[in-house]
Amino acid sequence: MIIDLLAKPFNDWVLERRGWDYQGPLAELERLQWEPAAVVEEWRVDRLRKLLRHCEANVPFYRDAIREAGINVEQVSAPADLVGLPIVDKTTLRADYTRFFAEEGGGGYEDWVTCGATGQPFAFRLDKASIGANTFAGLARGRRWWDADYGGREAMIWSGVRDVSSTLQGAFAA
Repeated sequence: MIIDLLAKPFNDWVLERRGWDYQGPLAELERLQWEPAAVVEEWRVDRLRKLLRHCEANVPFYRDAIREAGINVEQVSAPADLVGLPIVDKTTLRADYTRFFAEEGGGGYEDWVTCGATGQPFAFRLDKASIGANTFAGLARGRRWWDADYGGREAMIWSGVRDVSSTLQGAFAA
């Protein structure tokens, strides 16, 4: 069908126009899924250090937190090495949100807002590279595992327990 031929190129065009590149991260995920665990772990640590270097150089909150915790970014080898960093919650973020913005680096960003299911909507920023990698590369990889791709017919049930009638809530909560 013609829609099957157009859906994936159209989807890729829309994502590209929004600045949400997912092709590179998808290729990396697909390559890594067949690597030995030690290679994947090395990749994870390298990515963690890269993120920490960026935060230390560009994000005021984390620059101070890394220094105060006495963390040497180049010696981090596991998430356990970050135990000295403070736990950040919405109250912390709301107190001085701009200290979490990168001063330099990265591409563009988008402002998003939660629906406020916990009582108060929360506004936050996501950089476009993260959106492409964490959302669309993951979706594309999942679709390939299911032998489905953009353009094929699919149905999605997208709901939280709070959206379901009270009759069914007990069954979902169990």
